[in-house]
Amino acid sequence: MRVSRWDCRGATEGGDIGAIVDQLANADRMGYAGVWSTEVARDPFLPALLAAEHTPRLTVGTAIAVAFARNPMSMATVANDLQSLSSGKLMLGLGLQIKGAHRTPIQHAVEPSRRPDA
Repeated sequence: MRVSRWDCRGATEGGDIGAIVDQLANADRMGYAGVWSTEVARDPFLPALLAAEHTPRLTVGTAIAVAFARNPMSMATVANDLQSLSSGKLMLGLGLQIKGAHRTPIQHAVEPSRRPDA
């Protein structure tokens, strides 16, 4: 089994969307373990959907989906649907697309949730 990434350049970068299914079949036939969809010239979820539908053996991933461009609920439901369609083989890669974010750790101040007294 090949573990390197299958390169779908062209199709995921704004080329012929119809070519994606053929590229997926080639990746599957060549023994790749998974495929990744980028957010360069199109939404990464359409190629990921096609991969989940047409190659049930392969792991499907996004590399990356821009998190802040989407509503959190929309992101969660799309990811859940892809996880279900791929039989649990979705690897959701999210990115911030904020200049300098890769150099500065993000600090989260999270307080424990409190239930109101009954």
